[in-house]
Amino acid sequence: MPFSEVPDHLKKLLDMYRDAGKKVSNKEVKAAFNDVLKDLDKSVEFLRDDTPTTSPEYEQNEEDIDNHGQVLKNLCGFTLDW
Repeated sequence: MPFSEVPDHLKKLLDMYRDAGKKVSNKEVKAAFNDVLKDLDKSVEFLRDDTPTTSPEYEQNEEDIDNHGQVLKNLCGFTLDW
């Protein structure tokens, strides 16, 4: 796939996760899952905008993904394996 198509492809995947997340009934898990999705949405926007990976915003988002992902993992064993 051409790199220019990657953001749209990732957005479609995130939309599928977002739809699946609507079925989550545990409020604590749902909140943690939504935090991760918001972080990943930002990653898609950074790809679209061609944001440098060395920018403070990009680095903060990567840290947020790690932190929110850890919260989700602690709650239910979910992992982000890239």
